[in-house]
Amino acid sequence: MEDLSQKVCGKHLGGVAQLRLYDATKLLPLDYDPASEAFEEVWFDDGGAPVEVAFVEGSGVWSERGVTGGVEHSVAFELQGVRTEALEGLRKLSEGGLVAEIVDNEGAKFLVGYSQHAAAEYPLRLSSAESSTGGRRGERPTTRIVLTSRDGWYAHRLKR
Repeated sequence: MEDLSQKVCGKHLGGVAQLRLYDATKLLPLDYDPASEAFEEVWFDDGGAPVEVAFVEGSGVWSERGVTGGVEHSVAFELQGVRTEALEGLRKLSEGGLVAEIVDNEGAKFLVGYSQHAAAEYPLRLSSAESSTGGRRGERPTTRIVLTSRDGWYAHRLKR
């Protein structure tokens, strides 16, 4: 376990820099390295491919919260414009569940919706999607997406 008595110094950058989504039904079992507490590379079955999400800069947020009986994971981001077709595609993709590969603004990679204990049994699902034209002139229309899941484990790092 990480030493919690040490103060972490230095400049930190919040937010999500990159987001890839995988169809949880297409993922092959991933190798987990207990020494580094990280997963190896993501592999998927034929017909599976990552979806690179081009979200509005500064809108990507990943959070997880310990609650009674488990951990709630949330991945939220905004797409530019009112994106009905993108929403429909994401809704269909999320029917079997999603696993997110997240790269934060400090370069750390995490896998959300997959654990070494339960594989992809508790994937992310589309929780909400809200399109808005914005309220003022010059404000861009956006579509805010929130994916959530609940399981018993915090997300682990991804080595690749």
